[in-house]
Amino acid sequence: GRASDKCQREKRKTINGDDLLWAMSTLGFEDYIEPLKIYLHNYREGDNKGSSKSGPEQSGKRELGGHQGVPSAQVTLKRETLAQ
Repeated sequence: GRASDKCQREKRKTINGDDLLWAMSTLGFEDYIEPLKIYLHNYREGDNKGSSKSGPEQSGKRELGGHQGVPSAQVTLKRETLAQ
């Protein structure tokens, strides 16, 4: 994909959230960029708060996994949205 190609050009092995946002904007998903930026910012803020949070982290589980500070999430798009 485009995010992977961008990382290869920049000689990086890890795709991060900003790379995905860039790729989505180049593919015509501009309507999703701003909400995802807000989500990514909030996710990163939550990661920086440490173990004082309650929730899935305390039980050893994480709803949203990540590797080296890179969030991963599943996004479900309705077919009608993709057809526009």
